[in-house]
Amino acid sequence: VSSAPGHAVYKEVVGAHNTCISFLRSKASHTLTIQMLAELGQLHLEQRNVRDATTAWNDAVDVIFSTVRACKCWRGLVLKDPLAMLQKYGAWRLLVAVLVLSKLGRFCADAAQDTALEYCLFAASL
Repeated sequence: VSSAPGHAVYKEVVGAHNTCISFLRSKASHTLTIQMLAELGQLHLEQRNVRDATTAWNDAVDVIFSTVRACKCWRGLVLKDPLAMLQKYGAWRLLVAVLVLSKLGRFCADAAQDTALEYCLFAASL
């Protein structure tokens, strides 16, 4: 990545995203924070920076569910009643969670099939 022609632009855009995310977190603007983290993860993935994409997308899931390491304890977060889930988290947040979890399972857990399966099961449960 560092020798790619657009690396300086990539670093600048990532820096701008991180600044924006910090500001949004300080204002407790969760919806916009989720959106920025999802976009940051996609940006990292497009630059083949899977580690940072994983971090950004896991952070997005944490914000969605207001839980640290939500992907590790997801079974306790999923409500049995789908309507209750919808009312608690909202359709947009659940949709973003499904998209981000699907990307985590597909692109970020190639070597760890158990982890990929957990991401996919979490997404399917939503």
